[in-house]
Amino acid sequence: MAYSCKFSVINHAKTFPGFKHDLIFYCRAALEHEQVASIDWSEWRVIVLLAAFTLTLFTYYTITPVVMKVTSAMAINLSLLTADFYTLVVGVLLFQFKVSKCFSQLLMTLMKGFNLNLFISFKFEIYSTM
Repeated sequence: MAYSCKFSVINHAKTFPGFKHDLIFYCRAALEHEQVASIDWSEWRVIVLLAAFTLTLFTYYTITPVVMKVTSAMAINLSLLTADFYTLVVGVLLFQFKVSKCFSQLLMTLMKGFNLNLFISFKFEIYSTM
């Protein structure tokens, strides 16, 4: 009994978020079926954008496990969060966005966390090789 309780909770914890997201996906698909049916699939831009999005997701989900094995999950999360910096630069240079003070402080905090993570992992690599 203790064995089944111990491992069934773990399996439930692993599978429940996926089940919850599946329900959300199916509800959204049912509500948005008219919009998807109204898309003009003969226009080449729609197909190119969909193919580019699919290729981007495929590349991301293929490379992420390799990067996670080489670095860490925290480095991946922090680097994804600091990707907002490039969005900010493009937005300011191309679209003349105005940057709020709160966003700047958030970005600096993320960059400090990323640099701290790199410093700590480098420090552990030095001590582990000794």
